[in-house]
Amino acid sequence: MKRSCKTSKKKLDEEEDKIEEKEVHNKKKGKDDQLYDIEKDNDQYWKDHDFEVFTEDFEKGKPEKANDEIKIATYNVASWNAAMKKGLNEFIKEENPDILCVQETKLQDGVNPMIDGYHCYFSASTAKKGYAGTAILSKEEPLSITKKINGKENEHGRIITVEYEKFYLVNSYVMNSGQRLENLVKRTTEWDKDMREHLKELQKKKNVIWCGDLNVALRWIDVAKPMTRLRCAGFTKEERASTSETLKELNLVDTFQVKYPKKRDFYTFFSYKDKSKTAGWRLDYFFVSKDLVDSVTQIYRRKEISASDHVPLIIHIKK
Repeated sequence: MKRSCKTSKKKLDEEEDKIEEKEVHNKKKGKDDQLYDIEKDNDQYWKDHDFEVFTEDFEKGKPEKANDEIKIATYNVASWNAAMKKGLNEFIKEENPDILCVQETKLQDGVNPMIDGYHCYFSASTAKKGYAGTAILSKEEPLSITKKINGKENEHGRIITVEYEKFYLVNSYVMNSGQRLENLVKRTTEWDKDMREHLKELQKKKNVIWCGDLNVALRWIDVAKPMTRLRCAGFTKEERASTSETLKELNLVDTFQVKYPKKRDFYTFFSYKDKSKTAGWRLDYFFVSKDLVDSVTQIYRRKEISASDHVPLIIHIKK
């Protein structure tokens, strides 16, 4: 999905921006009277806070999965049909995930493509043709499947939940707040609330893995040039606070943050114009119940895959 901000065409709340700036302008070590200017002093900020650029990318499906592990991938394909023409099928064969969670399929209701070796489940938008949509491809047939969120039908097909013996897997394509933030209130007060309740009910029964395109960069290091994104969809304080509340309330853990606590620039979304894939957003996640954290052995992205404006994100988790 194309991401842009229309802040230049509308007056921003100056007081709110001042508050945001105070949050991000951390003081330099030993210089209490000098604050960081993120735009001008970005490199020094990361050095002083011990963050390093993420360089541990793998190609062609590395690292290899152990026999006692399950490989789960999540990928916003920005159109199933278009991605198939750009190498999605080849990626599936090469990476060979046990489970693949797909977002933004843009398929019409009733269109359910089959992939050899997988049980395929699609949830399409019934309110708008060729919009949103999710899918789960699983080698093992799930015990149960639901396309509802908190007991409610989702007219845009933004969620699929499947049940396995030891956990629930929730694949979601979280609604975008809009270029002018016209959907911000609905996203944070309705969607996020329903998701919170949905996950809460699942956790009463089993551990949960929540993945997909969450359309939010949670931390300052999860987006390039954060000071220019303060009122952009996906980086507002309302979205970050709401998603963080869900994680805290349900004791869910960000697997990347646990595995690489001092790494930055692990982006999963890039503008099509950014051919070098250097200035992006981290919008795709694997959150897991606290009891599952130690079972996650690997998390990596396939940055070289270009079937979409997102890149695939993969975890290995012990059975």
